[in-house]
Amino acid sequence: MLLKDYLKEKKIKPYVFANSIGLTPSTLYNFLSGKSRIGKDWALVIEEVTGGEVTVYNMLWPEAFVD
Repeated sequence: MLLKDYLKEKKIKPYVFANSIGLTPSTLYNFLSGKSRIGKDWALVIEEVTGGEVTVYNMLWPEAFVD
């Protein structure tokens, strides 16, 4: 699952999610909009926080999961 879909499904605002894991909201917004890639360390954190619903693979290669 893509992170943006996870956040929407769980009704979590991106800035709240970013702050909860110690990531700056601007970094998360840039990732969600496709302006930048997320680093592997943050991808691992997000995978853990989402209970594996968003995987490292979803984070590092999001284009592979877009319909």
